[in-house]
Amino acid sequence: MSDRRIYYQHTRNQSSCEVEGTLEGEHCEERAEVRLDGLLLCERHAAQLRLEEQVSCWEAILLHIDLWAGAALGRGREDVVMLLEAEQERVTLALGRVLEDLERCGSDGARGRRAILTYGIRYPS
Repeated sequence: MSDRRIYYQHTRNQSSCEVEGTLEGEHCEERAEVRLDGLLLCERHAAQLRLEEQVSCWEAILLHIDLWAGAALGRGREDVVMLLEAEQERVTLALGRVLEDLERCGSDGARGRRAILTYGIRYPS
């Protein structure tokens, strides 16, 4: 996880983005302006990295909701399961919005996650 700080580079030497590479195997040639997590990135890749971090957090929350709902169901706590299902819907919507933002940034990984998101998490009956 990043230190939540974005540092803008204002140097005379024009460094290019330090992203490892694109899916086509090319390197980003855009001017690096943001230092994020120790990398010097262009605005677009810094935004993608931030969104990917948000996606990971929302996915982790969904997995925990699934775990807690299973435990609550095993204890006969239907009231807790219903609360967790409502929370799952809220988190799923938030994750969907972040994935849409990621798609707008041009990330291919967001499209695959979007397909998984449509299935949701099922609780045992």
